[in-house]
Amino acid sequence: MNKKPLSYVDGSSFFHKADPRVKIVSLMVLSILIFQTHYIWNLFFILFLFVGIAALCRISLRRCLFAVRPLLFFVGMLFLFQFLFAPAPLFSDAAGTVDSVLDHLPYESAGIKAPNLLPWDFLSLSPNIYSFVSAIGLALKFILLILFSSLMILTTKQSALIQGIEKMVKPLPLKWIHLTSSDVALMALLMLQFIPLLLSASSQAIDSARSRAFVFSKHPIKGTSLIAVCLIRAVMNFSDVVSMAMKNRGYTGIGKTHLHELKIQKRDAVFFGCFLLAIGIVHIAAAYLNANVFAI
Repeated sequence: MNKKPLSYVDGSSFFHKADPRVKIVSLMVLSILIFQTHYIWNLFFILFLFVGIAALCRISLRRCLFAVRPLLFFVGMLFLFQFLFAPAPLFSDAAGTVDSVLDHLPYESAGIKAPNLLPWDFLSLSPNIYSFVSAIGLALKFILLILFSSLMILTTKQSALIQGIEKMVKPLPLKWIHLTSSDVALMALLMLQFIPLLLSASSQAIDSARSRAFVFSKHPIKGTSLIAVCLIRAVMNFSDVVSMAMKNRGYTGIGKTHLHELKIQKRDAVFFGCFLLAIGIVHIAAAYLNANVFAI
């Protein structure tokens, strides 16, 4: 088995055999539902759903969590800004307390006047219980999106994924912007190839610097510039190699065929139906908890 992170893991599960177009549409629907969720319990149920799907696919959670690690800084910044700058909702009939916020745990429509955690106003900062729970929900939304995306990549071959993207964008009027579906598929393929390249180049740069007794904590600016230079050099070298290879092979993107053509089968319809059923059960269970168990 390929030990590289975010590379295809061979398997015979129902998720592995599903059409990549169905997976992409399912991921898009799930992304919309995640960002439309108003209660944090819905997000935890969706997280349990992810764990169940990963177990059925026999995918290690460690491999999926590897995709989150490079974006932890970005997620942390989102959490920090949401916690510091998100104002609490104010309603004239709100007479609740902090305890009622913690009991109900909605983070977008609490209707509770949450007290500021700072004793003074500084640069319009307003950290409160509401903004803290809201920040947790926002960070969890992005983490769930990354986890499900990594699961799709781990259970779908790159060739099938690129072909699925090409088939989906083919009906679009891309000629207006002088593009073809093959160009979009090529850009997606290069993007998937660049991600492991950047991770490998940054890891090699860090190991090389540490072997020369360089301490990143003492010189963070110099260390950041060092890693940035290595990444830019790796990207330019890889781009030059890819462009020369395409030029030598006379790539035009016109008249391209595939060895295995994608076809929607009955199992794909069953997969999409089971996916919608699971999402419905998750939201019904979360709504029941919000209305009965955690009601104010």
